[in-house]
Amino acid sequence: MAENVSRFERVCRESNLAPVKKLTVGPRIVLIADGYCNDHPNFRGPHYTTLWAVGKDEDSLEVARPLYFEGIGTVEKETRIAAAVDDGIAFAEEMNARFRSH
Repeated sequence: MAENVSRFERVCRESNLAPVKKLTVGPRIVLIADGYCNDHPNFRGPHYTTLWAVGKDEDSLEVARPLYFEGIGTVEKETRIAAAVDDGIAFAEEMNARFRSH
């Protein structure tokens, strides 16, 4: 992926996703973005996309993963963000453990 935080945030905004949270998990960072989407090939109607990204630091994002929530109003923003935070933190902790053992 090789992105930095500034580019990640810019691409998110261009895709109608607002950066909403930044966390530190050991030496890694976890970024969360959330937004309304109306045009995704796997969805017939409007939905929300909540995205997390994990990086070694501000200049080196390693992995990003979107979470999709179908239907407007069915999943509250706080719930979507909490799901992305949990998933992103779990991934960052796994990466931290792998690289500690090497």
